[in-house]
Amino acid sequence: MNFPSCAAPSGRAAGRLLPPRGENSVISEFHQVIDVFESVCGAEGIDGYALIGGLAVSVWATPRATEDIDILVLVAHDKGLESLTEALRAKGIEFQVHCGSVDDPVPLLVTAEIAGIPIDCIIATRKWEAEAVQRAVGIEFMGKTVRVLAPEYLVAMKLKAGGPQDLLDAARIVVQSKYDRELLDALAKRLKVTRRLEKLRQA
Repeated sequence: MNFPSCAAPSGRAAGRLLPPRGENSVISEFHQVIDVFESVCGAEGIDGYALIGGLAVSVWATPRATEDIDILVLVAHDKGLESLTEALRAKGIEFQVHCGSVDDPVPLLVTAEIAGIPIDCIIATRKWEAEAVQRAVGIEFMGKTVRVLAPEYLVAMKLKAGGPQDLLDAARIVVQSKYDRELLDALAKRLKVTRRLEKLRQA
């Protein structure tokens, strides 16, 4: 997936949002996805969203390929999840809700497909995830404002996940983007991933 370049906020490193096909088709499909979540965020109990995953990484570092769009959604209470699924259903979007235990890395996930693009919608269930959505950064992309996880929270999330691609993504962001070192250090301590962060910086 390869999206055209986008403008990062002032003081942030510019990157590219990334999917195949012609550029106009990709832009149209991406806009459809964002339009859905912008409209959904007006529903009762839904307090915001932010891009995470490969697209968010590509905003703060060298672009990489990705096959889907990952979104973190903040819901105020149980009604928020119901509002999300009702909004998707009203738009004719098929979806599945996946529930895990409290200890699962992703306790609550909604998967769907919008404009042919697979969507993984992670529901924020932890306080730091809620903060991440609330402190998301708005960037301009082809005339649209898109909310993206700030680099500090994105790195912390990647370190917490701890997979090979996650650690590679975290390393690229740390090396290539401008970020608040104190905030990232505090997040790493809070999420108990300080050792991973130190190892990443020493590499």
